[in-house]
Amino acid sequence: MGLVVYSQKIVLGIETTADVNAEMKPELVRSVVKKTAEILNFEHEAVELCLTAMNRYKIERDMAMFIKKEFDKRHGGVWHCIIGKHFGCYISHENDRIVQFFVGEYGVLLYKTSKSTKT
Repeated sequence: MGLVVYSQKIVLGIETTADVNAEMKPELVRSVVKKTAEILNFEHEAVELCLTAMNRYKIERDMAMFIKKEFDKRHGGVWHCIIGKHFGCYISHENDRIVQFFVGEYGVLLYKTSKSTKT
């Protein structure tokens, strides 16, 4: 895995074993991590899961649900995933538990929030 850091822009070169959808052009499968609180091990896993989700599902909501559920299961806590070609957000997240990257024309935001408390 190659990693190049330019100021706050992080380019993460990842070799993947995930199947790439035949409709996706190879040059669009490159992921670029734009902003993250800290370089963490889960970034590579997030990109792998995103590629798997894009191969399995055509609807952005279904892709996001797949990634969210996998991170909930693998890492515990409450994770949230937003995928789209255009979106804005204003969120709160746990320290060092956020990653934003692009795969092709899709932006992906994955972050963890504190466990919810029931009242």
